[in-house]
Amino acid sequence: MTEELLQQVRDLHLPLGSYVLFGSAPMGARGMREMKDVDMVVTPEVFEDFKKKSDWVFEIKSNGSECLHQGSLEMFHEWWPGEWNVAKLIVEADILEGLPFVKLEEVKRWKQMRNSDKDKIDLQLIASYQGI
Repeated sequence: MTEELLQQVRDLHLPLGSYVLFGSAPMGARGMREMKDVDMVVTPEVFEDFKKKSDWVFEIKSNGSECLHQGSLEMFHEWWPGEWNVAKLIVEADILEGLPFVKLEEVKRWKQMRNSDKDKIDLQLIASYQGI
């Protein structure tokens, strides 16, 4: 499933520097766990362009953030919870298999903020991956 989802992202033909993959994608790309969907954080311009496409559905999540989705792909122009500098996340992305992924340190910070049972498991997987 992971490779299929990453190919769907590639098929969007978004230029590097306009998006970064967050959520479970940085872990999935490193083989830590399987991905079930892909969360993309994009520039406001990309978000507005895709908002006009009829095959992308706009919704407001329960946390108030705006989201576009198409199947297993979700696109955001901001990230929650906390205050995230989207431009910085994009510029500092790790490029793996030609795709930009949020650095694992940022994924750890996000999962520590959320602190759900699933996030605690993911934090253990990241620690194991990093040899901590």
